[in-house]
Amino acid sequence: MALWCICGRAGSGKTTWLCQKIGEAMQNGRPSYLIVPDQYTLEAERELMGHLKTDGLCFAAHAPRGQAMAVSRMLLTLQEELPVYGRYTKSPQFAATLAGEIAEYKRFGISPEALAAAGGTRPHLMEIARVYQAYEAHLAGQYQDSEDKTDLCIDLIGQTDFLKGALVCIDGFEMLTKQVYRLVAALLCHCKDVCITFRMGKEHDADAPLFLTEQKHYDRVLTLATKHGIAHKTIMLSPKTPPRYAHSPALCALERKLFDFNAAPYKDAAQELTIVHAGNPWQEAEDCARQIFSLVKDHALRYRDIAVVSSEIELYGPLLRRALSLYDIPMFWDVKRRVSTHPAAQFVLNALRIVQNKRYARDVVRFVKSGFTRLSQEQAEQLQSWIRRFGLLSLSPTPPVSLEEEEQAAYLSVYHTLFDSLDALSRKLRCASCAKAQAEALVEYLEEDGFVARLQALVDETYLEDPEVAEQASEFFSLLGDLLRQIITVLGDKTLSPGDFATLLSSGLAAEEIGLLPGQNDAINAGSILRSKMGEIKVLFVL
Repeated sequence: MALWCICGRAGSGKTTWLCQKIGEAMQNGRPSYLIVPDQYTLEAERELMGHLKTDGLCFAAHAPRGQAMAVSRMLLTLQEELPVYGRYTKSPQFAATLAGEIAEYKRFGISPEALAAAGGTRPHLMEIARVYQAYEAHLAGQYQDSEDKTDLCIDLIGQTDFLKGALVCIDGFEMLTKQVYRLVAALLCHCKDVCITFRMGKEHDADAPLFLTEQKHYDRVLTLATKHGIAHKTIMLSPKTPPRYAHSPALCALERKLFDFNAAPYKDAAQELTIVHAGNPWQEAEDCARQIFSLVKDHALRYRDIAVVSSEIELYGPLLRRALSLYDIPMFWDVKRRVSTHPAAQFVLNALRIVQNKRYARDVVRFVKSGFTRLSQEQAEQLQSWIRRFGLLSLSPTPPVSLEEEEQAAYLSVYHTLFDSLDALSRKLRCASCAKAQAEALVEYLEEDGFVARLQALVDETYLEDPEVAEQASEFFSLLGDLLRQIITVLGDKTLSPGDFATLLSSGLAAEEIGLLPGQNDAINAGSILRSKMGEIKVLFVL
């Protein structure tokens, strides 16, 4: 058994070293595994496949759902005990954020009692600890969240046969939590070889302080190995010219000297770098699209050789998509979309708001704008026109008195098309004796109103022309089904008000994100500078 620590700066070849090690091990018949953060799985698969002489490789990912709904349930139950956060107990976004915070506490091994002790006289921390404690009590002995399942997997590593004699490589983690340290310790005691990469330079480098966090992780992993009597070896990859910058000396110098404030000016030509000044974000996106078109047309590059990143991808993403479309350039937008912002989610959520809030006009407008109602485009525009024209705060079955007779008939037609099925849903939700009956009532409404059929039609219509839209719609439908099943399983016989049922479902949707895979092999990859891993590219645009 041995621990291999592969250290080096960005681009020094750490991942390549791991892939080569895995390739050698598999050629010798040794089982090998690569562990990477979720957002790096696609690029890790591509790079690893380049080093393996095999026909295929399977990466499995599991995305547990429902933690935010459980936290939302705890918030509603403890509302009277939360003077600081009590006002937010019906906020889906707050429940989703708090669920993420609780997951972080569990990854770092912080118990509710430890959080309460650290809170002292600070009421906001004490209230979070109270919700955390109730959440853990709710799960105890019956359910497991994603962190509990990870802990269970770590505990079972010592009982597995497939990891005996295996090579396990860990790559790309920015922060090693207590949970990851437990994983490393379990693997060290059970596997033949464990390889971990650390992004850091040498001690005497001018920017060495930048790597202090990585240095601490490195030291702690070595301490773990020593504690368990595991031999360890450190390989420092420090080529004079890293492989990534073999043809880009200016970029190599920039990477090494960016945070060296005493570095001498770079004297040679920096042909690899271009700085463009633009008057606004649209001009940036347009210039980027124009240069990409030129690179592909005049320099024989492929779209997949080019990537675009931004620290404000929510701002630049739509602008870039529009600019690239002017040149017929395909783009994959590597961002996770909030499920609650999807038009189909807006249909479901606003339907529940309407049956609670007595047809408030703002909820009705959002409901209609989702595009999934039974109204035609003309009827939807006419309804919004009436709301603006008469300043309606809510929709009534009685038409505004100043409408002409013909318009009154049109108003009644729109009203009954929109609200007859919603009124039936409202009655069923109020009469439902438990959460299971409420979930079944919602499913029945979605089927009878034709929502399910319209969503499936959208998938069928866009499957070939716009696979990204089709995949998002399919993912939403699957996710909604999972959340409703969890409500039935966990809260099936519990009594909920229609408002609490809507809050739980909203919290579940607010916590979920849809991440898509590229629909084609040759496309521009655009994403966040903080999240996206672009792999081996030849040109990078930073907006």
